[in-house]
Amino acid sequence: MLDYKQVSGDKKKRKLPDIIVEIAKLIFASSIVGVVAFFLIYGYTQFSHRFAVLKNVYVNGNSVLSAKYLASVGIGKFYKPLSSYSESRIYANLMSVAWIKKASVAKVYPDSIVINVVEKSPKALVYLNKSIFVVDKNGDIIGRYSSFLKLPGLAKIYINNKTFLDDKKLVKSVIAFYEKLDKIAKINYIEIVSDSYQIAYLVNGLKVGINSFGCPDVALVNFKRKLPYLLSMKKRLESVSICFSNKFVLKWKKGVKK
Repeated sequence: MLDYKQVSGDKKKRKLPDIIVEIAKLIFASSIVGVVAFFLIYGYTQFSHRFAVLKNVYVNGNSVLSAKYLASVGIGKFYKPLSSYSESRIYANLMSVAWIKKASVAKVYPDSIVINVVEKSPKALVYLNKSIFVVDKNGDIIGRYSSFLKLPGLAKIYINNKTFLDDKKLVKSVIAFYEKLDKIAKINYIEIVSDSYQIAYLVNGLKVGINSFGCPDVALVNFKRKLPYLLSMKKRLESVSICFSNKFVLKWKKGVKK
């Protein structure tokens, strides 16, 4: 005759195989569901990719060039199957634009392309005859000016000789000096007369002769200190040359007594 403990133990031994079977069934069922879900998702993805049509283009990082222009140059026509657009081709189209320094392109299914660009930084407009060139801080030409460009306030430089435009060191030095002088007295534009002499036309009407290559810092300090005095005589002055360590050279208008 079996006691209570013996009966309980036998029941536990008989239930253990049943638990293992249930676990195995659960694992098998989960596997089947996972496989079916995978094929459903994969099939839907392939189907949607195959029949996806480009509807949206997002452009980031642009300030000078419009998003519409970059989308047109990079992509062309909309509403074609998204699979027909090549990221590498769009990238090449974007990099052919003189203003673009860097670019990246990505498709976002089901209907979008994202374009990220880094534009070159303009610093000055150089006027030569009837042409206007946009240059960077190093004197490199970015491109010709066009009204569709959204440009910030830039230094204006006038030249009458193309060799000055080709001289990157000269243009770079004039831009650098322009920024220093403009902090003291606002400049309308600078005219490059030669590689050693330029004229800054100030907004206040004063003409300032400079040498952007060889102007000591103390000259700007002296000019700032004497500016009120020079402005008081501007009607009598043709120009004032300031790039000396301890003096100014005043050029008086014709017929004016010193």
